[in-house]
Amino acid sequence: MEGVDGDGAPEPKKPALLKGGMILCWIYAVVLLLVLAMLPKLDEMTRVGSSAAAGLPGGAELQAKFASEMKSTSQIFIIPLLVLSIIAAYGLAKNRYWSRAVMMVLLILGVVLVPPEMASPTMYALSAAVAIFGWWYLYRKANVVEYYRAIRPETK
Repeated sequence: MEGVDGDGAPEPKKPALLKGGMILCWIYAVVLLLVLAMLPKLDEMTRVGSSAAAGLPGGAELQAKFASEMKSTSQIFIIPLLVLSIIAAYGLAKNRYWSRAVMMVLLILGVVLVPPEMASPTMYALSAAVAIFGWWYLYRKANVVEYYRAIRPETK
């Protein structure tokens, strides 16, 4: 919310896409929390799938193997993204200068931490395109650069 900061000076107007980014970061964090909470259920489904696979040909075994691999690697991918998403959303909500760097790290990790189950050239290309757009938006777009210049803390 634009208004007046603690010194009585008006706060700079936050660009609309940064407001949307803040909301998306909170939504992303909630989704990641839900996925993290569902991982134990996935483990239970793996056990059920394994016992069912004993009597069925091929398909159930593949599903059980996929679920097991997904659970074991998912935490490695989810936890850093969850933490950075919460930090970025907080920084954007509180007009913190460092939020730009956190957003960029989150976008880069979105490229690097593609789970193996989802890895494909298309997924990597989309993730890279989003990261490149994010870099341009956060570091090159004039009104965003001006916004971050305005909220930069004074160095003495």
